[in-house]
Amino acid sequence: MKRNTGTRALTLLLAVMLMTASCGTAADNPSGGDTTSGEGTSTAEETTAARDTLPDDLDFGGETVNLFVDREMQITEYNAEEDGDIVNDAVYRRNVAVQERLNVVFDFYESDGLWANREVFQSALRTSIMSGNSEYDVAAGYGVSMSILAGDKLFYNLTDTRYIDFDMPWWPDSLTGALSVNGKLYMASGDISTNTIGTSFAVLFNKNLAEKYQIEDPYAIVDSGKWTFDKLFSMTGDIYTDLNNDSKKNLEDFFGIGMVDTFVDNAWYACGLRVVEQDDEMGQKVSPLFTSEKAASFIEKFNSVFNKSDYAIMSTDNSNEISNAFLNQHFVFCLGSLEQASNSLRDADFAYGVLPTPKWDEAQENYITAASYTGSMYAIPTDAKNPDLSSAVIEALASEGYYRVAPAFFETALKVKYSSDDDSARMYDIIKGSIMYDFGRVYSMAGLDSIPGMMRSAIQNKSDKWASSTAKNLPKLEKLLADLVEKFAE
Repeated sequence: MKRNTGTRALTLLLAVMLMTASCGTAADNPSGGDTTSGEGTSTAEETTAARDTLPDDLDFGGETVNLFVDREMQITEYNAEEDGDIVNDAVYRRNVAVQERLNVVFDFYESDGLWANREVFQSALRTSIMSGNSEYDVAAGYGVSMSILAGDKLFYNLTDTRYIDFDMPWWPDSLTGALSVNGKLYMASGDISTNTIGTSFAVLFNKNLAEKYQIEDPYAIVDSGKWTFDKLFSMTGDIYTDLNNDSKKNLEDFFGIGMVDTFVDNAWYACGLRVVEQDDEMGQKVSPLFTSEKAASFIEKFNSVFNKSDYAIMSTDNSNEISNAFLNQHFVFCLGSLEQASNSLRDADFAYGVLPTPKWDEAQENYITAASYTGSMYAIPTDAKNPDLSSAVIEALASEGYYRVAPAFFETALKVKYSSDDDSARMYDIIKGSIMYDFGRVYSMAGLDSIPGMMRSAIQNKSDKWASSTAKNLPKLEKLLADLVEKFAE
């Protein structure tokens, strides 16, 4: 584990920005507030100090705040130096502003923590908390690991904290509503996290190939509300070439659609399906949609397209395979993530566009984007020395993230640095405004035995037996969910 001490030096520029913070209209229409238009948004330089409910005279007397974080997160989020990179600079300035505002000093303790190292992160944080040494004030990292630790009752109930205000716009309604159990919430995310939006799923398309195959304007389809999976499949149904002439469907061929297998989870939620939903009496319950005819139709449709047709292929090995194949122009459409747009496509020698995940049908009111497993969550360890201090830091980081980091990352980095056209910028707005959470998805690895991931397994295993499979697993899922909810209620 690496210790990385944050800086408290406040530049003259930041001091001026903080002193001259405006209360104008930029706060009333922040990034992502309009899900249909990218016009009129402010740049990172125009958004200044946080406007929140924290007391103006809040002062913790130079207290050191120890933050335990995952250093393997894909996008800079926790600690950064000023190096000229748009996002890194914004994260640095956020940290400096919060430290100056609260009169605290940040001390970062970093651990490996993504999927391959999740147990390293969990073990280090669990051992610290159970020792009761009050070593860390804030914990943040990979959502899977954080959910497991939350399930072990190692985090403070954030709704009991003094300073976190979940009515503020930097905390998504879908998160606080979906992840609360009997009014208790043990971890949270939103504009505090660059990885929340950065790892969100999206549909990428090669504009040159779309024009070559005379595909209808995807942006116009999205704007009309007719962007559905049936529409996507119908537009690409005759696009396939066996490039290596081996009579086998593989990533060396050319397809209408390429998809990373984890996108199936996102597609499930994007179609309005659910695994778990809130219940006034039980706290959380298995959603009737999980075993519905619509769910069976979803599985049948995706099996038909990706396992029984030529024009679409799914990779179950590595998301990089799909990214590289799209970069090498083997697909017209790629069902992947925004991370691809900000990383692997930086050097693309073709024009590409970004679209939200399609709906189930035109009757569905809104586009929906499921929050990724790899997004980060923030929590307060149960042995934190001063929960009020911890909550003030989290709220200030979230507020600054909303006004300072999110615009830098979302508007400037994604829309300008990585986005190749204004239409894609508008699509990013839709994606950011449609992010949702499902308790079953977030806590899948925290006691639900991965059952909420059955939809992906069904496509991977080419199984159309959804009704019988869910009927078999439903009693188990209901019992596991009840046990998890009861654990939270203790």
